[in-house]
Amino acid sequence: MAVQIYNAAKADLGAGALEAQIARGEFGTLREWLREKVHAVGSVHASPDALLTSIAGEPVSPKPFLDYLRAKYSELYRLEE
Repeated sequence: MAVQIYNAAKADLGAGALEAQIARGEFGTLREWLREKVHAVGSVHASPDALLTSIAGEPVSPKPFLDYLRAKYSELYRLEE
């Protein structure tokens, strides 16, 4: 779920810009995005799944997290798929 929210933030805010801000320890833009997209409307939705669908365009899925892990550890340990 967290990866899906982070991917949605990268899509909205620009992946390169967001990652550069995080690398500099600047979280203001991400915090404001989270306030607008998650915190302000969280109680409006019938379920966490409905909230995630409104943010990321899809319900809870393990695929984005597995993709993240595969990319991270394949590079780190030079694994092949």
